[in-house]
Amino acid sequence: MALDSLKVLETKVERVLTLQSALGEERDRLKQELDEARSRLESMTDQLAEIERERAEIRTRVDSLLGRLEELNV
Repeated sequence: MALDSLKVLETKVERVLTLQSALGEERDRLKQELDEARSRLESMTDQLAEIERERAEIRTRVDSLLGRLEELNV
């Protein structure tokens, strides 16, 4: 009887250890995905800032050109 109980306990401990290992691997994989997503987000944020800067510059130049055109019609 004691040996049967020990075998059951041993089986349960093995399952726990296997599960813990699998969860550790899953955690590592998810951490890597999160790091990659953060890196992509940072890159996209930088790209957006550049696009917004270019847009502001274009707007300024177009406004300047429109102002010059209006002066010609005077």
